[in-house]
Amino acid sequence: MSRTLELCLTEVSRCQLFVGILGERYGWVPSEYDIPSSPEFDWVREYPPGASATELEIYQAALVKPADALEKSFLYIRSNEFLKYAKFALCRFSLFLHYLISCIEIMK
Repeated sequence: MSRTLELCLTEVSRCQLFVGILGERYGWVPSEYDIPSSPEFDWVREYPPGASATELEIYQAALVKPADALEKSFLYIRSNEFLKYAKFALCRFSLFLHYLISCIEIMK
């Protein structure tokens, strides 16, 4: 019996703050939901098969008890578009720093 899924879900239920950042991969999909028979995992046994560990973690953090999750679960989706803008902003900032340094050198 692999304890990977059990450990992941247990840690999610214990955390005070859950931040999920989703990218372009779906993640590891366990062949079966190998979890203990304790009541805290009842929802997993009823969950449709084929979900990734990440999906199950998000469900545990945000949807098992949605009222409790409002102030402690935050989900973000990463976009590759950000990389284009981040590189552009970094280049502009770098040019600004070079300009600032040259102005300081002139003022000396």
